[in-house]
Amino acid sequence: MKETTYFSTGISSLLIILLFAGVVCADPSVTQAPEIQGLSTTTTVNAIGLMTETDSLSWQLSNLGINNSLAAPGYPPYDAGNGTVLVWDDIYPYTSHTPGQVLYTTAYDANIVAQAGQISFIKTLGVNTGNKALGQSNIDTQTGITFIAADDGGNVVGTENLMLDGAGMYDLTANKMLCPFGSQSSLFIPPFCNIVQTGSKYDLTVGSITTDANNRFVGDDATIPVVQNYAINIKPYGISEGQIPAMGSAMAYMKVHTQEGRLIYAYSFSQEPEANVYKLVKSQDITYSESSSALGVISSFAKSLSYNSGTSLI
Repeated sequence: MKETTYFSTGISSLLIILLFAGVVCADPSVTQAPEIQGLSTTTTVNAIGLMTETDSLSWQLSNLGINNSLAAPGYPPYDAGNGTVLVWDDIYPYTSHTPGQVLYTTAYDANIVAQAGQISFIKTLGVNTGNKALGQSNIDTQTGITFIAADDGGNVVGTENLMLDGAGMYDLTANKMLCPFGSQSSLFIPPFCNIVQTGSKYDLTVGSITTDANNRFVGDDATIPVVQNYAINIKPYGISEGQIPAMGSAMAYMKVHTQEGRLIYAYSFSQEPEANVYKLVKSQDITYSESSSALGVISSFAKSLSYNSGTSLI
């Protein structure tokens, strides 16, 4: 089993991929709540004049209580079963928590205002709180806009942001993997604390805009990675006589901070070989930020952002 964390960004035809492999890192998903909620909306508008769209979502989910502390335990050491003993005294002494706890917070917001122009607008948004497999999403939204100002001062202004923040304590790898035949390079999935933010903003007098945002963090198998994707594409405004380049400003960004730990063998708690004591250390800290912007006559502005973190079978 190999644990990997990576995120990638692309601007037009430029694609940058950062892959961190061979390190002990993990971002296991959180299991669904007993009751599953789902919501979906579709909005279509064709108008001349004023149009507004506002979206706001905040969601917290834990496999235990969302108000439980994520602090690590002190003394006595935690018995993980089968004689395996953990000690965390160097990092978080004299505090307590429940091993295996995971807490995720995600938030989405969008605000679009078009005035003094002709707009065609369509937006779909879906939220589902159930466990998701590869290729599925917990939050998934797409937006499409074409706009041209009718008078001086007409414009379309929009912002969109998607955030995913996850933190969790150590657990036995076997507790987080459904496949009984998967090889395990580590007995434990170590603690982690990771956050990713993506989004865009634009202010155009004419242009065509599409955005796509989604993430997945709810599941019952740690081998399915946690993901967040965001993309924006701004093109000329098409009319029967030809195309008018987009005019105005556009920006898209990504911010990532990942912190991962290791459980390192320290010594045997007794003369029995299976009674091992492990020490927690912080083994990885990555901070990454990126933004791209364009101002003026815009023939093309395209950016694709992807975050992927988890434990995978090889």
